Amino acid sequence: MRKVLNKSCDDFRFFQKTEYNGIVVRKFADPKQHERSLLELQNLKNNEKVAIVFDLDVTTFYDSVKIGDTLIKEKENDTITILNNSGEFLYKIDFDCK
Repeated sequence: MRKVLNKSCDDFRFFQKTEYNGIVVRKFADPKQHERSLLELQNLKNNEKVAIVFDLDVTTFYDSVKIGDTLIKEKENDTITILNNSGEFLYKIDFDCK
């Protein structure tokens, strides 16, 4: 029998495999994506823009991020560092995957 995975668990596994180091240039709910909570980052390494979905995260991370913040996330990690004028803040992301 094939096991059906919880969408939040699938998304969390994908999230863990990602890495980025960029500046938040946009924070919005995308009407084309069912009002999903998105952050758009300008990658500091190659200047490309990337959109990251955070609607399944149950922490206060998304509410804490502001345009102009720098976000750093390493592969195989569930923690994101926010750097801004107020300091450095670590957030352990939780998609409520059980």
